[in-house]
Amino acid sequence: MDLIPVAQSSSGSDNPMVFEMTPEAVALAQIHTTKISGTNASGELYLTGKIQADERENAAITAKFPGRIEKLYVTFTGEQVKAGQRLATIYSPDLLTAQRELLEAAKSKGNFPQLYSAAKEKLKLWKLTETQIAEIEQSGSVRDSLTFFPINPEW
Repeated sequence: MDLIPVAQSSSGSDNPMVFEMTPEAVALAQIHTTKISGTNASGELYLTGKIQADERENAAITAKFPGRIEKLYVTFTGEQVKAGQRLATIYSPDLLTAQRELLEAAKSKGNFPQLYSAAKEKLKLWKLTETQIAEIEQSGSVRDSLTFFPINPEW
């Protein structure tokens, strides 16, 4: 069998995602193209194809501590979530312990301010909002589960 040299692409692109066809292949595939201009089009144009989500707009959010989801407020994969919208209510034994630490540290924050700020910072690092932390302190009781909200819309 004789070797046939590969023809250089007309665009000169080495991108493997670029697919070029010869005029004969286009005719065999029955592909028809039309140049679009800036004039007003009359009539309707029906096209077939697939719509795919832009993966750059998707983000994954993970809990910063172990636990389980008690209630999920998003209803389907790919649902758009905005900053401040409820995501889930989570139960976590580690979160219960951290709340107890905060309440104990709040009792002695006059004598040990560093301990108090460390307990508060731990909850902030676990992405609890300032409002949630203040509510825990004001109530003086530990919550079994907490609702989480996305703080950063870039998530």
